Amino acid sequence: MPNTTAPAPDAVAEVPKLSAESLLEAGFHFGHRTSRWDPRMKQYIRDKKNGIHIIDLKQSLRGMIRAKHFLRNLVSTGAKVVFVGTKKQAKDIVRVEAERALQAFVSERWLGGTLTNFPTIKRRLSRLEKLESLESSGALAKMPKKMQAVVNRERKKILNNLEGLRRLDNLPSALVIVDAHMEHTAILEARKLGVPVVAIVDTDSNPEFVDIVIPGNDDSVRGIQIVLHTLADGCLEGRRMHEQGKGMEMKKGLGIVGYDDAAPKQRDDRRGNRMGGRGGPGGGNTRRRGPRSEEESAETEAATKEAVEAATAQAEPAPAPTVRTKPRAQKKPDAAAPAAEAKAEAKPEAKKE
Repeated sequence: MPNTTAPAPDAVAEVPKLSAESLLEAGFHFGHRTSRWDPRMKQYIRDKKNGIHIIDLKQSLRGMIRAKHFLRNLVSTGAKVVFVGTKKQAKDIVRVEAERALQAFVSERWLGGTLTNFPTIKRRLSRLEKLESLESSGALAKMPKKMQAVVNRERKKILNNLEGLRRLDNLPSALVIVDAHMEHTAILEARKLGVPVVAIVDTDSNPEFVDIVIPGNDDSVRGIQIVLHTLADGCLEGRRMHEQGKGMEMKKGLGIVGYDDAAPKQRDDRRGNRMGGRGGPGGGNTRRRGPRSEEESAETEAATKEAVEAATAQAEPAPAPTVRTKPRAQKKPDAAAPAAEAKAEAKPEAKKE
């Protein structure tokens, strides 16, 4: 595949308008080598040249327009969107465009369970706020230096992974993903929870799990910038509609149910439960009985008295241990010494002879 990778463009640089010519200049039509393709991307491929698949830019434009209208209608209802792109070519653009659209983003690493285990993510974000409050209040400066290092290390770790998700109060209503192949974990979590996915899909990826496919080169920095800039504009249009109060009409038409609109779950006041709670099958009978008889009271008092006596006996100091010393062993005479002396005396006699 041609090398279309370039340094991330500056946030202030002017982004070209969405058109087939701008995408063509950005190299958005180049796919992967034909040996690495996924057959499920066949409908989005126009041709192949020099062993490289050429993506149909008409399909790319159609996917971008659909995605922009979808995000505009979705954000107009007050819903939140998460921009996801952790590869080197996309992380800076994802951060810039998500912040411009006032949406959440993930640009460093997608933690497993970000959606399916969202309560844990919320706890970590609340922990981050607590650590930042320690620093702002001056309490961190009064701690020992070792404790300051531990707190700063924990704060930086949480900030690095979850900084972009601080805008989320609940689960997002959609994901915008760069490189469906690399972010397959995020797509699977969204699919499990029924969250729609908009993604840039290259010829080596599976488009079946993506709701709105934008076929294109996910390594083209300029192409990624054009796509995300267009989608961020759609989010901004939806936000303006929401501020004007025009989004609630679309909410019913799209069939969107926000997490804050869902009816609260009724509390289950039954005493038994599956884990053997109060009166449950595993917890035994905990109902209050009538007054005890005199015999039961006498047995209880006797057992209590025995327990008190045993505890008192254990509390008494134990006698000092008796230390037994072994008698010192006497050294045995060496039986080999006389024989060695006799041998030494015999050697000079042999020399004289």
